[in-house]
Amino acid sequence: MSNWVFMRQILLGLLLLSPVFVSADVRVPKLYEIEIRVADDSLDARKNAQKKGLMGIFVRVSGKVDIASNPKIIAAIKDYSVYIRQFRYIRKGAGDKSSVLLWVSVNQDQVNKVLRNAGLPVWGERRPNTVVWVAIDDGNRRYILSGDDRSEAKPVMVFNAKRRGTPLLFPLLDHEDQSKVRFSDIWGGFLTPIKKASKRYQTEGILVARVSRRGNGWYARWTILIKGNTYRWTSSGRHRALVLSIGIDGAADKIAEHYVTDTRYAAKPKKAVEQPQATQSQQSNSDSGKVVAVRPKVKNKRNDYVDNFDESDESDEYDQGYVSRKNRKKRKKRKWQSQGQQGQQDRVDQGSQVSSDQFISTNPPARRMGSGLYISVKNLKGIRDYVLIVRYITRLSSVRSAKILKLEANLAVIEVIPKNSASSVKRAISIGSTLVPVKLEINLSAGSSSSSPNQREFANLAHYRYTK
Repeated sequence: MSNWVFMRQILLGLLLLSPVFVSADVRVPKLYEIEIRVADDSLDARKNAQKKGLMGIFVRVSGKVDIASNPKIIAAIKDYSVYIRQFRYIRKGAGDKSSVLLWVSVNQDQVNKVLRNAGLPVWGERRPNTVVWVAIDDGNRRYILSGDDRSEAKPVMVFNAKRRGTPLLFPLLDHEDQSKVRFSDIWGGFLTPIKKASKRYQTEGILVARVSRRGNGWYARWTILIKGNTYRWTSSGRHRALVLSIGIDGAADKIAEHYVTDTRYAAKPKKAVEQPQATQSQQSNSDSGKVVAVRPKVKNKRNDYVDNFDESDESDEYDQGYVSRKNRKKRKKRKWQSQGQQGQQDRVDQGSQVSSDQFISTNPPARRMGSGLYISVKNLKGIRDYVLIVRYITRLSSVRSAKILKLEANLAVIEVIPKNSASSVKRAISIGSTLVPVKLEINLSAGSSSSSPNQREFANLAHYRYTK
């Protein structure tokens, strides 16, 4: 025997004897992104998919599936467009096997806030790892799913685990695994050898499944071991994908039940920004019964914006509500030019509070014509509606800031500064049902000072009706 063959055998033996270093918990990225299958790219299909996607993210982050009846969740799903940051279509496959998916990204802070207000837990990105031992008898062969398995069962389990935000680890099924666990051990539910084989993977949980054909359908028996507890359940159905999906949901529910409230895995809320002391005049205004509104937070204090965007050159990617970072960098940016001290005071700052009448500006800072969007909203009844509509618009992902410029009876004219373009704001509004477009004629110059925006400055004006 040559020295090389001898050394190779020694190295192989050391490799087989060495442990597999796997963390008991792993980071699950993209918790606030989801893909939903859609029939086509129509508006109705997109709205339904976005609602379904938002609900899926609520379930994934909270770890609970029985939240559909929670009043806070119901209200959030009804006003789903507020939480959507980006979306785009993904086409997979070709021919008869092609499918269309809608990728949706939501606002993490707003989703977490809804869950906390609803009294639900917020599960962070660090989640417990679970090793999976699955024995399958499909009528033709018997086998155990491994990390490099190419059967149709594994992708189904991985997809549903990702949908629930539950990490799964499939065994290597190398010489060491096969010497400790046999197909009959998993099939018969003998947990002692499975526990011994699972020690090398150092995971928090162990999931065991037996999947087989039964008549014209499929049947599966599931067992999960978590923190010294053992849980068992079954799933059955006509299609194997459905049976596996139900089984993964059962495992995710049990894992969440034990770990979602664990301080090691809970998402840490952001520290609240200390509010400045209210001045004497602000206290007197508050005491007089005026509604107090919090100005929206703006991440970019420079108030940069894009003003040279040509709507005729919109790409398909932008039409679908998404502007890539690469495309944004290509577009020219320039600073907002505020004039004098008034312009500095008009900047939106974090955490400051203003009374409701301070949303109205009779002398806005000078701007280049056509850079913003003016929105007229009717059917507003009382100061509460005025404040709520401004908050709704400022929370849209495509809006940098918004402010009421003019009030007339039950109508308001709001100046909106978009992050990218006016058309992106209109698209974001059209996704939801809070504002419905209408035809409306108003006199914009009546009652305005000489320095107020004139008719030409309101050329980019959209009319809406507020629906409660």
